[in-house]
Amino acid sequence: MTKMRTLGLMALLALSGAVYAEPFHVKVIKQCMANKETVNEAHLARIKNIESNGNPRAQSKVGARGLYQIMPATWAEETRKMYGQELPFDLAFNPNINREVAIHYMDKTINPYLARHLKGWDNLSSEKKQDLIAAGYNGGMGMVVRVKGDFSKMPKETRDYVEKNRRLRGN
Repeated sequence: MTKMRTLGLMALLALSGAVYAEPFHVKVIKQCMANKETVNEAHLARIKNIESNGNPRAQSKVGARGLYQIMPATWAEETRKMYGQELPFDLAFNPNINREVAIHYMDKTINPYLARHLKGWDNLSSEKKQDLIAAGYNGGMGMVVRVKGDFSKMPKETRDYVEKNRRLRGN
């Protein structure tokens, strides 16, 4: 059995309540959070607070689920990347799996996309990068790139989201 298939099976075991030696989310967190500058524990806590207020059973009227309110299409794409197969969307209510998918999405999808498409990314402060990642998480990476990272040109919902992230960060 391939490593990716095994990892997918481990995630499925989490839904059944089975216990395994090292949860996959621990490995994902270690891999994805090597760059503590942008996606770190404090940033994740703020996003979780904004998205679901810490409720793992949260479900939005547009279908987002779990702690980090992951949309079905994002879930499908990210779980395919992570596990080599699309995991059932019901697993989005599992807090550990929801967290690892959110971390992967922010760190391995949004962060590099913005780094490739926004001029001067490497020269931005960690706070500005976190704000842009939060904007991408809320309004989409493409939108952030279309407005060239200019918060004043983002939709009001996204500006409010980023402002809430800033307030929770303390600035």
